Amino acid sequence: MTDDLRAVIGDVREATEPPGEDDVAFDAPWQARAFALTVALRRTGEFPWDAFQTRLVEELEASADTADVSTDATGAEAAYYEAWLAAFERLLLEEGVLDDEALAERAAAFASGERDASEFVVGDRGHDHDHAHHDH
Repeated sequence: MTDDLRAVIGDVREATEPPGEDDVAFDAPWQARAFALTVALRRTGEFPWDAFQTRLVEELEASADTADVSTDATGAEAAYYEAWLAAFERLLLEEGVLDDEALAERAAAFASGERDASEFVVGDRGHDHDHAHHDH
């Protein structure tokens, strides 16, 4: 396990609340969506933060044990959010928020562009572009 990854795992273990939206930056849109969905569902009371935190630490440790972790910043960021997404998916299934079928359906909807997480955006969603939004 690299020292950088150990530091990330340590930081995650010490956290008691999810990071604020101003505290993070993302290298790819999927990372922002994974973060936003996790924080939004936690805020609605679907699960306690420590339930997610525990799974994230487990995923980070597992990925450090089984894969070559990139030493460049972009690769490390991607690996972190891949672990984040895996932890979030496990949480949804293990806590009974979604079942396997519902998770697969929602993942397919996001992958196809049918959903874009706009239902989790607080405030005015009115904006000017040429595609329809569907409330699910």
